[in-house]
Amino acid sequence: MAGGGDIALLLQDGRRFDQPSADQLQLAESLERQGLIRVEHTQTFRCVDWDNDADLALAHDPSCPGVLPYLGACEHTCESCGRSHWPDQLHKTLRPRLRVWVQGEGIQAWMDALLHRSGLQVTRAPSAPIWRVTRGFSEVILCLPDLLPVGASIPFGHVLQIWVDPRRGLAPSGALALADFVEHPERIGSVLAEALGQPMLCAEPVAPRWSVRQVPSTPRRVHERRLGAREVLVASNGVTLDGFPVLTSRARGLIPILSFLVRRWAEDLADGKHPQDFCCFTPAELALELEGGRSPETLKRQLNRLRARLSEGYEKQSGRSLGRSEVVELVPGQGYRLRPEGLVARLV
Repeated sequence: MAGGGDIALLLQDGRRFDQPSADQLQLAESLERQGLIRVEHTQTFRCVDWDNDADLALAHDPSCPGVLPYLGACEHTCESCGRSHWPDQLHKTLRPRLRVWVQGEGIQAWMDALLHRSGLQVTRAPSAPIWRVTRGFSEVILCLPDLLPVGASIPFGHVLQIWVDPRRGLAPSGALALADFVEHPERIGSVLAEALGQPMLCAEPVAPRWSVRQVPSTPRRVHERRLGAREVLVASNGVTLDGFPVLTSRARGLIPILSFLVRRWAEDLADGKHPQDFCCFTPAELALELEGGRSPETLKRQLNRLRARLSEGYEKQSGRSLGRSEVVELVPGQGYRLRPEGLVARLV
């Protein structure tokens, strides 16, 4: 019977064996019965056969290494030299060829049965050749990397990789080969026992018994900060910040100021400006841009009120603090603008 080397070869998808030995044929039949591979038997003949070639003198290239699959009583053309053959008429010597195809579903079913015979607790991922093996508070993940679906990746953690075909050049040094376990199924027990020797899961410790005096007298304050950019939506009848209403239609004098700053912010963003180069506006410049004939002094007071109302409204609605410069910031010596970073704003 052939050994582990032949098993590894027979588990290479698409592998061809010209003139396979009797042991290889017997082993291939055994693996096919187990559902690991599909076997295809064909016949071939050589383009130039020095042992039996009636028309050797007509060969285009006497050194042609071409081997042609036998397709029956028809013309065959060698892809290497272009020579035409009629193998039946020339009594060409036909040689057996064996080709194997790896059966992914069959290998996974075989691995399922092997792991469940180990006596350990085994669970399998629903759509991938990944198993979780546990014993007590220890666990190991077992994976067949070259059978993973397209786009899937090897899981993190304590992972045992068993490769169907470690010769592909993707397997790490010292990777386990499926052929070893096909030849010696009993080895899976010792491999898992060694992998489970280190505890990977920890039991949650029993909560201590606290006395009343050991309990802190005041609860801890948890400071929460929203991740990502803040979202400002400005409408004619109100303003929302991260979904919380911070200004209502009663703030009629403040909403046009914020709308103007949003428009200028959007223009700078569309122009691809660096955040430091976003435009700022002094109260005097805003007085020229906004309708209503408001004085720069009035606009300065309204800008300060706008920043305060946004901060107070957000804290009241969300329970989280908001700095006055996190929406409308004051750049010393330049003026006011919508914060260029960490903010998404639009008019609705």
